[in-house]
Amino acid sequence: MSPELQDELAAMYPNIFSDLSDPARPPSCSLECGDGWFRLIERLCHSVQALVDQQDIGQHVAQHMKEKFGGLRFYWYASDDRVDAMTDLAEALSHFICEVCGAPGVRNTRGWMSTRCDRHRDARGEST
Repeated sequence: MSPELQDELAAMYPNIFSDLSDPARPPSCSLECGDGWFRLIERLCHSVQALVDQQDIGQHVAQHMKEKFGGLRFYWYASDDRVDAMTDLAEALSHFICEVCGAPGVRNTRGWMSTRCDRHRDARGEST
């Protein structure tokens, strides 16, 4: 994910991305996915933070996000069943969203797995 979008997530959800929002600390949270999943990740964080604020379940902090086997993987330092269910839904939806641009995409299982729209997929499933 681009540094600009990482900064935007950190500004919107400083409690979830506390490592990213403190420039004095090297981040231990890593965001290793394309910009196309930004809105999906932002909506997940919005839902999780709303649950934290409304239910007083304890702050959830992002540990790691990455693309794996053509889908999003989102890891929390600690979680509960409700946050796990929200995360599972976001991860499942990522298989239908282009990781590059956020348009509807199809998961390519030939060669390197990826989820891309027609515009961003070539024979190898890579960005064009």
